[in-house]
Amino acid sequence: MVGKRNPRWFSTGPTFAEACQERLAWIWQQEVGVDVPLPVGVEQLGWRNDSFSMRRALAALSGAVELHRAKGVAA
Repeated sequence: MVGKRNPRWFSTGPTFAEACQERLAWIWQQEVGVDVPLPVGVEQLGWRNDSFSMRRALAALSGAVELHRAKGVAA
């Protein structure tokens, strides 16, 4: 636990988003395979105005995974 005298600052901007991109790519590969490229615009997932949310990015990535799977079943 962090006390008042030792605050921890975090970013919801570009630095945080950049740090999350590798994890999002790893999750994509685990879900759909390493030979499937990431969806176009994946770097924009999770952004709302100037704020990045990993929770929003994961929700959007989950939708992309489901769409990919649905296309695979339909083919």
